[in-house]
Order: sequence, then structure tokens, then C-alpha cells
Amino acid sequence: MNDKTLFKALIFGALLAGVASVITLTHRGDDEPRKIVPVKAVGKRVLMPAVEMSSTSGQKWTLAEHKGRIVLVNFWATWCGPCRKETPDLVRVYEKYRGRGVTIAGISMDQKPREVVPKFAERYGIEYPLLVPGDDTALSDSIETIPTSFLVDQQGRIAKTFRGVIHEAELASNIEELLAEGNGS
Repeated sequence: MNDKTLFKALIFGALLAGVASVITLTHRGDDEPRKIVPVKAVGKRVLMPAVEMSSTSGQKWTLAEHKGRIVLVNFWATWCGPCRKETPDLVRVYEKYRGRGVTIAGISMDQKPREVVPKFAERYGIEYPLLVPGDDTALSDSIETIPTSFLVDQQGRIAKTFRGVIHEAELASNIEELLAEGNGS
């Protein structure tokens, strides 16, 4: 096999893998009821990497400013079907818990977030911060699937990672677990 043939085979394989990933992400069976999985035990949690980004309106947002609060860091995009599906649930959870020390930060993975995200936010009634990754955001670069979300406890540790659509009942149950722990864990 010559170099040109090998290169074509590698490109074809990469394209095939990409198509398979898209099909898998968009057909996960997220309509089916699933068992609610509890958050990780306190001793098994690791610190969430620093998150410092600007919102689509240009305001600075950092995870460190929210220590003592429960934060859902949600990686998503306007073009992502599963992301659009989970957004109403996230909006309802935010409305229910925002007065109880809980917030959500949505990190847009769109190509031009400052252009497309405000219209999306208006359409879905999103009031939580919507952030734009900078050029040096290693955390954003490590996201392989969207939506992907990290539920961060009051001490800044990852209590749970969600890959795929989050359902309101599961997220609310996990938030209640973390609220019951309080700040002293």
C-alpha cells in the first residue's frame, strides 16, 4: 500500500468514525425513562478545572466566584438536537433552584456564539449565564460529546458528569442531594 492510498484510507476511516459519532449522539434513546444515578461520594470527587470566560453579553464569569454554590457547567450548541431538547429542563431547574444557591453556566460550542446564542436564549427563555470559550480553554477542547455537563458541588468539586441529555427529574434529585450535604463537606 503506497502513502497516498494509506492517507485516503485514514481519512475515510476518520470520516466514518465521525459519522458514527453523530448518529450515536443523536439517537441515544433519551426519551426512555432511566434510573436516577446519585452523585459521587464526597471522597471520590475531584476539583473542577478553573473556568474563566466571558458571557455572550461580554461580562466576565468565573467558577471561583461561585464557590459555596452548586453550579451546573453545561457544554452545548444551538445546532445540537439533544442540547435543544434538554434546554427547557435546564431552564425549569434554574428557575426552581436559583434562589437556593444553585446556578447554571451554559458554555456555547457554536462557531459564532455571540451571533447565534442571544436569539436561542430569547427563544428558550434562558436567564442563566451563557459563556463563550476563549482561545486558551483547555476544558472546552477536552469535550468530546455535547451536551456534556458537570455538576459542581459547593466546594468546587465535580459531583457528577452528564454525557448526553439531562432530564429535569435526575438533575433536581442530584441538586437536592448536594443541598442536603450543605457547605461543610
